[in-house]
Amino acid sequence: MITYNHEKFIAQAIEGVLMQQTDFSIELVIGEDCSTDGTRRIVEHYSHLRPDLVRPILHPRNVGIQKNGIATMKACRGNYIALCEGDDYWTAPGKLAKQAAFLEGHPECSSCFHPVTQFYDNGHNAPTIVGRASDKQFYSLEDIIYNNMAPTCSLVYRNYFKGSFPEWYHKIGFGDWALQILHAERGLLGYIDEVMASYRIHAGGVWSTTSRIWQLEQLVFLYKSLEHYLPAKYRPQIRQCHSRRAYQLSVQCLAARRVADARRYAWQSIFTSPFNPSVSLIKRSKQLLLSLAPPTGSVWAALRPPKPPTSGVQRL
Repeated sequence: MITYNHEKFIAQAIEGVLMQQTDFSIELVIGEDCSTDGTRRIVEHYSHLRPDLVRPILHPRNVGIQKNGIATMKACRGNYIALCEGDDYWTAPGKLAKQAAFLEGHPECSSCFHPVTQFYDNGHNAPTIVGRASDKQFYSLEDIIYNNMAPTCSLVYRNYFKGSFPEWYHKIGFGDWALQILHAERGLLGYIDEVMASYRIHAGGVWSTTSRIWQLEQLVFLYKSLEHYLPAKYRPQIRQCHSRRAYQLSVQCLAARRVADARRYAWQSIFTSPFNPSVSLIKRSKQLLLSLAPPTGSVWAALRPPKPPTSGVQRL
């Protein structure tokens, strides 16, 4: 569990772990990233209340979400690692037992997930179920390269990365999807069709408060890294995904009047995967022409995408 400025939510997240009913021992490793609110006080309270279970990592200064996540995962001693960030929570007492039993019974799987309830903390939108698989129980590396399908608070992994992570993993701005890909190298992603956690969308959420340009830049970096990291047989698919995200990034940059960046990513989209079935070459060529001779005046207003809602969430 990683947490930063989750004073309103962290107790509920911790209680969701404490209520787990298992016939094996568990530990809750909490990476507290020097919050500016009362989060650390609450974490310390639970560590004194349940020293047998709660192991806090109290950073003396803010290190950021990725470094905090890596440090917290490295401190985990179990055979499996379950993820739950400090603003989400588990809702089923048998969650860990069911997922551990699933992995014990499916040695071909490196990880497993389940659907979760997604809800808005401000109550403006009705809750929905996300992460529900539609057609199969097992997913391969090819599936996960294309789509981030598993909610973070639903995931349980085999603890493969006790020592180190690839160098590029330390540089990426988000870790959950990349971590799924790393585990999918070693086995399938299994699916359990039961809602056992809740994913909270709120104004202080890490992903939802970043710009769409930053999000797409991180995705382009991920695919560029995977092209060199994964075996060559995955390269055509990686390049198609890279090309699609570069095109989307070019569109966003042009709308933000970052013309040079729009041009660079348009070229990148074309040359990375010229004949990409997910984005036509004609569409990408038009985008390149727009970036070479960008519109002016009121046309910019028409091109600029609407601002995302402050409490919304951006889909990958």
